[in-house]
Amino acid sequence: MKINIANFILTRKCNLHCDYCRISGDINYIVKPREYPDGKDYFKNEKDVSFWISISDKLYEQNKDVFIILYGGEPLLYPDLDKLVKHLKDKEIAYTIISNCTEEVQPKIIELFNKVGKLKGFTASVDPGFWLLETDDEAKKSRAGVDFLKKVIELGISDDPVAEITVDNNNIQYLVESVKLLDEMGICSDITVLCPARTNYYDFSSITNESLLVNPDMRTKEIFHKLINSDYNIHMKKTLLPEIFKILPAELFCEMPKNLDNITIDADGKLRLCLRIRGRGVPSFSAEEFFSEDSKTKDEVLESYRLDYSTLCNGCSWTCKLMSTLEIKDVLNH
Repeated sequence: MKINIANFILTRKCNLHCDYCRISGDINYIVKPREYPDGKDYFKNEKDVSFWISISDKLYEQNKDVFIILYGGEPLLYPDLDKLVKHLKDKEIAYTIISNCTEEVQPKIIELFNKVGKLKGFTASVDPGFWLLETDDEAKKSRAGVDFLKKVIELGISDDPVAEITVDNNNIQYLVESVKLLDEMGICSDITVLCPARTNYYDFSSITNESLLVNPDMRTKEIFHKLINSDYNIHMKKTLLPEIFKILPAELFCEMPKNLDNITIDADGKLRLCLRIRGRGVPSFSAEEFFSEDSKTKDEVLESYRLDYSTLCNGCSWTCKLMSTLEIKDVLNH
């Protein structure tokens, strides 16, 4: 077992309250499974930086090419983020930070840069057609993300500024123009598609409206073809975009427990089945137990992954499992 990508949900706290987000915005959603903690429990049991440093070291010991993705909530609201990032830099562990980059958060990003120096990877969430959006939290996040990524380049804050673009059936028409504009600004686009909450155990997103999903029709095929064959700076476009098209609208069944090379750890230090689903049995184990030398504990952890996957996964459109099968240099160099 060799972990190639590790997702750290450092905190469930966020300065935004997007209604589609069950990690922070709609954390105590009405149909939340009884096994899932209340929002205040995540905040009360949030792990300190020594925990994440220890887990980073354990990941590095088993794979020096491990890639760590720092999520929230909003990761810039996590206390001592600078200590974790400095540790990752000192050990030369590859990482990226995914932020909403809103005005409230931007000073914290600059403060982090001033404390630790240039960031290895930095990603902001941007929606297609960001120049058309209105004034809600989602629109504010997109426009602020684009503006701040330009500043990231101007100030030399990161080696790798990336715009994560999530496409749905209503905004895919703006995708090519969005990527073109970002490319002209010197910003790389990482394209993903809307991933639905197929059951109440899916707690990353609350989207259940299947009409919003991107379908593998001729319009989508032409858009993807245009992007794949463009000169635009798109994250692994020739590798990821064809694979994304194959699993549209959300039909990826990754068989993850058969080759567990991608893990997600929640803010309370518990394992998650995956980024999309917290799970039933998997979160009964802490991240430390994942690295246990005791064979019985290891078997119990792996069996919990198998059981949760077989009973809770109804498919997704996320590419994390695909990326964790690739060489880390390909993931980092786009």
